[in-house]
Amino acid sequence: MRALIPFSLLLLLAACEIPLNEGLSRVAIIEPPQSPLSVSYKCEEGPAISVVFFERGGTATVAVIGIGQEVLYKQPVETGYHYRSEGFDLKGNGDTVRWSQTGGLSTTCKAVGDRI
Repeated sequence: MRALIPFSLLLLLAACEIPLNEGLSRVAIIEPPQSPLSVSYKCEEGPAISVVFFERGGTATVAVIGIGQEVLYKQPVETGYHYRSEGFDLKGNGDTVRWSQTGGLSTTCKAVGDRI
């Protein structure tokens, strides 16, 4: 009788292993979408800007008060963050960004208020 118990357990484990492995091969890991981060900045020169960072999509939408919106694309950088499009550039680290327009305004901006 004692010899049957380990043998039975071995058969039970072997029988469970096949469906378990088959089931795991069909499992997909689904991550919840990240919410965009919205930050308002007061600039030293020029109008205030509002930026919505879409980390997962690699974009940032910059709204320049009184002018309009521009979509910028994430660029490789060692520290901080950098987004660029034709004619516009946003570089930053922490609460400070450098907002530049080709052939025009280049200013430092500081985050104000709550981030949502």
